[in-house]
Amino acid sequence: MDVLRKSPSGARLVLFAVAAAVALAAVAVPIGVHARRAAQADRRKNAQVRAGLETIREVIYAYSKDHESRIPAKEQLNAVGLAGYLPAGRAWPTNPFTSEPMRTGTGPGDIRYEYPGSTPACVYTIDSVGTDGDSVW
Repeated sequence: MDVLRKSPSGARLVLFAVAAAVALAAVAVPIGVHARRAAQADRRKNAQVRAGLETIREVIYAYSKDHESRIPAKEQLNAVGLAGYLPAGRAWPTNPFTSEPMRTGTGPGDIRYEYPGSTPACVYTIDSVGTDGDSVW
């Protein structure tokens, strides 16, 4: 402390360091808050995609009960092709990344729907990806 009292430049240096720290915090805190909010929004959207996939799995199951355990073709996997198999009171799920009805594709919130061979049988895989390109499951 004696150095600061004797040297005006030492006091200025401390004042400058404090001002720099405050300025850095003023920039860093909003960036961190924005990143946190964006991550929370992505988690919410991924949860919406998972819920949509659960509805679609129910639709596929209902369809397979009416078609001798066969599942719908990829072209049928949409609100028009399977409207009659939606659970009562539920609408076709919306892709939260596009605000459009979920559809087959490769983008975030799109349905990845695969089955072995060229003809749908009773085995299938359904999945989707989030904003990071990883599976939402």
